[in-house]
Amino acid sequence: MAFLVQVLNQSPNEVIGFSRDQLCWLSRVDHLRTILRACILEQCLDSVSLSEDDRRDAMQSFCSKHELNGIDEIEEFRRRRILSASGFEWLVERNLRYKLFCERNYSHAIKSRFFDRKSSLDLVVYSLIRVADPWLARELYLQIKEQEDDFASLAVQYSQGPENKTRGVVGPVPMTQPHPNLAKRLRTGRPGIVLEPFRVEQWWVVVRVESYTPAVFDDATSTKMASELFEEWLQEEVSRQMSKLSPQLLAIESSSECP
Repeated sequence: MAFLVQVLNQSPNEVIGFSRDQLCWLSRVDHLRTILRACILEQCLDSVSLSEDDRRDAMQSFCSKHELNGIDEIEEFRRRRILSASGFEWLVERNLRYKLFCERNYSHAIKSRFFDRKSSLDLVVYSLIRVADPWLARELYLQIKEQEDDFASLAVQYSQGPENKTRGVVGPVPMTQPHPNLAKRLRTGRPGIVLEPFRVEQWWVVVRVESYTPAVFDDATSTKMASELFEEWLQEEVSRQMSKLSPQLLAIESSSECP
């Protein structure tokens, strides 16, 4: 919103468009950062220009998502949300504006971001049994390898982690989620081949890779990378604005009667 650019010119009695009492309340309930983020985000999205086709597509998508059929249902939706016509229009276009802002401002950096983040975007599904006894782990491994019993039933019976509720199956999860020692084995394991028991902290684990899906640089990933870059900038900008506000906030705390 426009009042953000006036922050440093305002008196301690009114900061970012709020009265002294309102600001005291926002600080007390720890919502000031949230308000700043919303204001900065709105400024960014307000800078995005939309064509008539963009607006029409946004409206169709919004009405489809919320199952709004016709003017009467749109008006009822507005009434329930207490939205003006312009407020409803902003809500309809918000997601598209966000997407376009990210694409237009971060398209130059998304490939680099993808390669930096690829290891955390790769997905793996694996079966896991964890036990405290290394001899039991070895016995279970041999039973699975020799096909004397199946991985799923042994996981339910013996595994001492939450995977015993999912028949030993974990995932799909990002490759960065498992313990580093486990992730290293998962990266080199071949799907369908049970690995010999190895130690992960206090556990002995038996593992089999079920599937491995490396991340690809497609449209969905591109959108995700651009969004991540924007969100990082947004958090940094909020912190910068909070730092600018600190002297005024301290002045209010020391000179006013906060309710």
